Amino acid sequence: MIVKLGFNPNDFNSTEEQDSSQQVFIWLSGIMTFSTGVFLTIARLYEPLFRMLFFQSVYQFWGEIYRPQ
Repeated sequence: MIVKLGFNPNDFNSTEEQDSSQQVFIWLSGIMTFSTGVFLTIARLYEPLFRMLFFQSVYQFWGEIYRPQ
């Protein structure tokens, strides 16, 4: 029994060549999947509690105490 792990774009099409719309879809879905974390982090920086916890962690990394203004 052969077990295949991971993502292989060739599994979506039984032929050797994929059409261009399928290649674009796979490319765009990969970009959206991996960029979601970046956009969510930027959006969460507008939340006051998350911003305070973020700055508190950064200050603690440098050995200082964060005092909100």
